[in-house]
Amino acid sequence: MICPVSVNYNQKNISKRQAITFGEGKASLYSDFDRTFLPATHGGFKSITDSIQAPLLAQYFKDFRNFLNNTRNGLKFIITTGRNFAEYETMAEMARERKFDMPLPDSVIVKNGSDEHIKVGTDEDFYKGGKFPFSYDVTNKEKEEDLRKLTGWDGPKIKAKVEALFAEHDFEIRHPATTNSVHDYGKKSLFSSFIDNFDPKNVDNSPISPWVVSFRQDGNLKMHIVLPKDMIIEDRSDTVQDIHSKMIGFFNKNNIDYDYKSMPVDRESGNHPCRSITPRINNEALTKLYDTQEAVKKAAKNNDLVIIAGDSSNDFQMLNPARYLREYIANDVELSYLIDCPQAMIEEMEKRPELAKKFQELPFVGIVVKNEDKGNDGLGGLIEHFSSGKYKKIIVVEEGHLLDGVKEAIKIYSEKKPEYMAKLSSDLKKEIFGIKEEIKKEVKKEVKKEIKKGIRENVSKSKSKVGWVIAGVVAFSGVITGIYLKEKKKSERIAA
Repeated sequence: MICPVSVNYNQKNISKRQAITFGEGKASLYSDFDRTFLPATHGGFKSITDSIQAPLLAQYFKDFRNFLNNTRNGLKFIITTGRNFAEYETMAEMARERKFDMPLPDSVIVKNGSDEHIKVGTDEDFYKGGKFPFSYDVTNKEKEEDLRKLTGWDGPKIKAKVEALFAEHDFEIRHPATTNSVHDYGKKSLFSSFIDNFDPKNVDNSPISPWVVSFRQDGNLKMHIVLPKDMIIEDRSDTVQDIHSKMIGFFNKNNIDYDYKSMPVDRESGNHPCRSITPRINNEALTKLYDTQEAVKKAAKNNDLVIIAGDSSNDFQMLNPARYLREYIANDVELSYLIDCPQAMIEEMEKRPELAKKFQELPFVGIVVKNEDKGNDGLGGLIEHFSSGKYKKIIVVEEGHLLDGVKEAIKIYSEKKPEYMAKLSSDLKKEIFGIKEEIKKEVKKEVKKEIKKGIRENVSKSKSKVGWVIAGVVAFSGVITGIYLKEKKKSERIAA
């Protein structure tokens, strides 16, 4: 079985980000957007009006919204998407126009791990007053500062320098929201103001492209530069090469650890040439994985749970449970090369009980939402090896059933880890197990009653102080076990 080569993890690159505040017995949900939280394609969502799908989608959003409202004190909801800020805003506007009232998250991480935009308003403000509860300028500064310390990446400073390099060659600089078509995004689109009729398949007869460069709206942590199509012409390509050399020199001089991708003009489609630049962590470009790894690391310390949902290959890293063993395997070169190969990791865990124990203790549950169009491209290995058996860390649900998966994830983890169940947030208990406050009060009374009874019955066996302590501990342990099993059976009946 051929598996992708993984990174060689480096302990010094572990961040101390604390953007998400966890508490004991809480959970956080990191979900991809398209075809995961949103059970539709972009085109399909746009076309849904009064068709048979509309009431189903409206009910799905209503159920999800009620769940989030009822678990506000126990659950954090974060969207992590490949879309940029304006694209996500546009999708939310589509939901509002269609009166779907799609629930909006506590924060949204854009462009595959880039800026995290913090919620500054409410869903009600948006759906009743039209005020979008996120701002392009209100981002998680703590995350940005941690990445600056790790990689030297200072987004505003870097962007200003690169723009200055283009300005030296008299480029007009624009800041469009996206590269999608005018039809989809109107004034937020690059092509609404950047008409380029150059034909890369017919260079001799093509008009010269506008001397314009676009810095797409990717935020402080990533930079996507779109160039004119005629950069393949020799005199213009020399200009771009000069800018490129000065840019790389700036990164090296300032000890910035960066990932640089250059995409040439597509002669068949006529797509613009572009450059993608982002911080590099552990020898890899910044992705969704950074945020979820930080969340799992913190959850392990605080007796919390992280649930991660996705549907396709670009979610592979954050859905791969082995990726969250990074501290344990930081200095194990052999394991670092196996980490993205589920079968090889299971074989290794069978030989290393301590590794298997670390894996099973991870406060992580992944949810793969079935994608009928793509067939969950790239996720087959995770589903095959981690969705059943003793190494189960993945749940598979049908499209439109993410909420069922979230509830199942909390239930499974609670039953595997009694200490998490014991501290589980009361609002999550009520939603997942149907345990109400009245029952909790009765349980407390029963605990006190049974402890006193146990002490009285056992004290005669030993008059020493040690005997008193042992008797109390034995009685308390028995009561807790009995109550847990009782409530577990009750929840199973409710679920049935």
